[in-house]
Amino acid sequence: MHHEIKLMSGNEAIARGLLEAGINVVAGYPGTPSSEVIDTLLREYKEYLDKVYVEWSVNEKVAAELAIAAAWSGLRAAATMKMSGMNVASDSFLSAVYSGVTGGLVFYVADDPGVYAGMVEQDTRHYAVMAPCPVIEPRTPSEAKKFVLLAFDISEKFKIPIILRGTTVLAHSEEPVLLGEIKLKSREPIFEKDITRYTKAGRKIVLEQHKEVLEKIEKIKEEILKEGYYDTFGEENADLLVITAGNASNYVIDLVKEISGIKVLRLWMPWPIPEELIRNHIESVSKILVVEEIDPIIEKEVRCILQELGSRVKVYGKLFGGPIPQYDEMSQEVILKALKVLGLDIKIRETRERRTFKRLITFCPGCPHRNTYFALIEAMKSLGMSPKDTIITGDIGCTILAMNKPFEIIWTELSMGASVGLARGFIKSGSRIVIAAVGDSTFFHATIPQAINAYLTNDNVKIIILDNSWVAMTGHQPSPTSPNVTRKVLPERILEAIGIETRVIDPYNVDEAVEGMKWLLESKGPRAIVARRECTLQAIRRGIKGIARINTEKCVGCGVCLSRTACMALRFNKKERKMEITPELCNGCGLCAYICPLNAIEAKKP
Repeated sequence: MHHEIKLMSGNEAIARGLLEAGINVVAGYPGTPSSEVIDTLLREYKEYLDKVYVEWSVNEKVAAELAIAAAWSGLRAAATMKMSGMNVASDSFLSAVYSGVTGGLVFYVADDPGVYAGMVEQDTRHYAVMAPCPVIEPRTPSEAKKFVLLAFDISEKFKIPIILRGTTVLAHSEEPVLLGEIKLKSREPIFEKDITRYTKAGRKIVLEQHKEVLEKIEKIKEEILKEGYYDTFGEENADLLVITAGNASNYVIDLVKEISGIKVLRLWMPWPIPEELIRNHIESVSKILVVEEIDPIIEKEVRCILQELGSRVKVYGKLFGGPIPQYDEMSQEVILKALKVLGLDIKIRETRERRTFKRLITFCPGCPHRNTYFALIEAMKSLGMSPKDTIITGDIGCTILAMNKPFEIIWTELSMGASVGLARGFIKSGSRIVIAAVGDSTFFHATIPQAINAYLTNDNVKIIILDNSWVAMTGHQPSPTSPNVTRKVLPERILEAIGIETRVIDPYNVDEAVEGMKWLLESKGPRAIVARRECTLQAIRRGIKGIARINTEKCVGCGVCLSRTACMALRFNKKERKMEITPELCNGCGLCAYICPLNAIEAKKP
């Protein structure tokens, strides 16, 4: 018997749970707050990688389809992604729900209530309702590991994909987790041809599949009741019932220890909800408060069930002006205010105002993207173009940081790969020239189709691929251009195959970069620049490091180097009235030396 206890985050516990569940295939695309699951498998469990296939895929759809085919073959498979990635994978995911699975298939999707990791405040549970398929929602890292095993059992028993929903708090919170035994099972893959199951070729096939999946949902409701996939807390005969799930339930459970007159129904699976489960818990109740993150998924279901039951129990939550906001993460303060609205004698605790720190969000010291945008602005100025009046569409990742000072040239951020598509739309709307900036990983993820359309219609789109060879913003996962990739795929080759003339520049060679940008901007029709230099953080980790030094005899402390780069390796010494460079941060990119009007900085580039 395994009795080891280890401090783990939610994502680390999920990775462990996959192994304890006997996983065969895992694929995903990096995206905070989900990334650490695959990171952990690749870093902490290398000894199992000869038995478990683990992949960082080019995008979430690629990951989903790999996992789906593995599950169709009778293997246990998982796909991991953040909530925005589920949108990319959803076409295949929804179809797979209709087809069903043989081996267990778990989609771990991490939502971001409170928007700590960027993009929209999306609730993945909508996909469960739409599919339809079950969704299971742990509240702690220990439970996350436990629910991984349960999710596979449910998936295989009912032959249906299941969503394991996480949140930022769950993913990154830590607690001691009791480890179980890793029992990897070698399964013989068997896939049998069955067009009535694995295709959507015809109305009759699809309707029958839809009918079957709806029947599965009803059987899963029965399973929830039979196996008791829920918890109850508080006073059995209380007048107020709080229904909750996932991370939000943590706040409820803490409060019920201190406040009387409440009973709690905590759902392991926020969808589907058995009608009988609600009926069994409303006998003494006149009011129900639904506490959930983010959207009122449970609340809507409960309202429908109560109406069908003919119940007069009043429901409070997020809908119809309810006491809980329809945005932001849950907190004890929000719940206490809601309970007070419901008539409980609650003393609202004085909470300290959430502290915020004003800190410039800029590129890391030595980041090649800083040099690339500097070169772009210099080229635009030399050609009489105004950086303030020229639309430059941005994309997801580090490349977007040029929206901030000192550059302030990025106008948009929509979704992965959208920069080129938006640029085309602005051109069709009357703009003469639009520049699209995109990172290497995002280019492979979703930009290629847009580039094809730009070529087909000869749009005057100028594409800049800022290739730092890593998926840097989410934790330096590999991209197809990474140094550790055996079979590299280069963006310039793809662009040239499409027909778009492309040049490669080194952003650390500022003169070359400026000339490259002039070449890009002076053309008619689509052109592209690939600005290639490895992410400085990764380069330093691999022992590739340069340095810049200030000649204090020449430096007059004008601060031009700092004001034009916002590089955190630079600082002003108030006592000496000179600029200084922090050698631990500097990587010798040379931009400050290029800018210095007095040639007071010397750079040794890596």
